[in-house]
Amino acid sequence: MVSMSVEHKIVTAVSEQAADHGVSLVEAHVKGSPQHPIVELRFDSLAHPYAISAEELDETTVWVSRLMDELDPFEGSYTLEVSSPGLMRKLSFDADFLHFLGERIQVKLKSDGHVGTRLKYTGVLKECDAEKITVEVDGTLVELAKDEMEEARLKPSTDALFSRKDR
Repeated sequence: MVSMSVEHKIVTAVSEQAADHGVSLVEAHVKGSPQHPIVELRFDSLAHPYAISAEELDETTVWVSRLMDELDPFEGSYTLEVSSPGLMRKLSFDADFLHFLGERIQVKLKSDGHVGTRLKYTGVLKECDAEKITVEVDGTLVELAKDEMEEARLKPSTDALFSRKDR
């Protein structure tokens, strides 16, 4: 496993330069083994939030590659993956939750010893405030505290994906 200090170093350096290039870093992971690390960076457009273009991703890949060469965070080679957050994007900030009100999401709660408690909810995001979100799950409104969430992601239904009229 790669140290958190290396991941923090990469995230800090990339985040500091992202706005200058018209993008924001929305998700970052360093995975893999120390011998074969994989750096996954997901970006969004500042000009068109929630809709980064292929051209913007190409440009981002170029400057991030140069920055990674300067940082030289690993002793050997590594794999760099630069992409959009995708259809099942992670929801991390209040602005993300507010933007996607009315959309289908999946929330995983921290286990923290909650024996017998449901840890995964999939439903429609109905409300959001600073402390909690409300999700409609099978016709029932469920309030989930943000500080108890391990992860929240968009979870588009296949019906919605395949019924688009612009195909």
